[in-house]
Amino acid sequence: MRRHDPRFLRGEFSTGCHSGVYTYRRPIRPARTLPHDMIDTQTFDQMTLLRRRHVGEEGVRVDEGMSEHVLVYNPTPPRFSEQRRDGTVCDDAFTRRAVNLLPAHEAFAWDWAFDRPAESTHVCLSPTLLRKVAQEVGDMDPDRVQLRHGINLDDESLLRAVRLLEMEMSRPSVGTTLFADSMARVLAIHLLRNHCVEAPRESVRPGRLSGREFAAAREFLEANLRRDFGLEEWASAAGVDATGFIRRFRWTAGVSPHRYLAERRVARARKMLMDRRYSVFGIMVIAKACGFASEAQMNRCFQGIVGVMPETYRASHGGVSWENAGGVVL
Repeated sequence: MRRHDPRFLRGEFSTGCHSGVYTYRRPIRPARTLPHDMIDTQTFDQMTLLRRRHVGEEGVRVDEGMSEHVLVYNPTPPRFSEQRRDGTVCDDAFTRRAVNLLPAHEAFAWDWAFDRPAESTHVCLSPTLLRKVAQEVGDMDPDRVQLRHGINLDDESLLRAVRLLEMEMSRPSVGTTLFADSMARVLAIHLLRNHCVEAPRESVRPGRLSGREFAAAREFLEANLRRDFGLEEWASAAGVDATGFIRRFRWTAGVSPHRYLAERRVARARKMLMDRRYSVFGIMVIAKACGFASEAQMNRCFQGIVGVMPETYRASHGGVSWENAGGVVL
């Protein structure tokens, strides 16, 4: 591939965390292919998730580094792929069962070719987040955080985390912002421990939240159960740094913050379903009152924790079914 090749187009490249200068290959079969991706994006405070649909023959050269650290996973690998970095060529750069780590601000190039429509998931992490987490877990100089470039990483933990986020994009769960913030920090800790040029020396911290900290965390949750909030806000209410909050909360409550939030929302829903004063309200109204984004989300979460659907639970625990009560929708 040469820059004067007429099959290539040159221009600016910017899609969320991906930015720089690119050279795009013209489609070989223009009647059947498109020269760009169709992108689905979800943006959070310190992380961006992108699902890209690749259609036909493509090739991209990124001559300037991207602004964020990027993890790339291809459920359907390309027919041909090649990556160049510092003069080194890596064949078959994107395989089905591996994650590729592209550090921020590093120049590289890649070419690929698909003989069928395919999708890839890109998890983009802010360098600011990694620097902050490095300080929180190990008092590491943030300016010394440097990730290693990785192709076809043999890292099952990283692969599972990326696939979990891929599932989250297709079906958002309870407390989406809290879940995304928690996963971003889990990924940051894992990358610092296993894929950083200099791993942080983790300081020893108390294993549990104090009684005061846990009480403050529960008070905040009960007061904000109906709305979507992030990890930083919840941890700040307890007086704890966000990264330490995840680990210490789990050791105190026995479950992750995200799971605890789901359980408390379900507990409130169970109480409302058993209360005959709410029998005139449908499941959708109760779902909104408990902080669920939709009736379908409450049904999934409720059945996953309780084992039955909300309407079945209401009928078997003394509540009057919505239909029999001549339900009202507010």
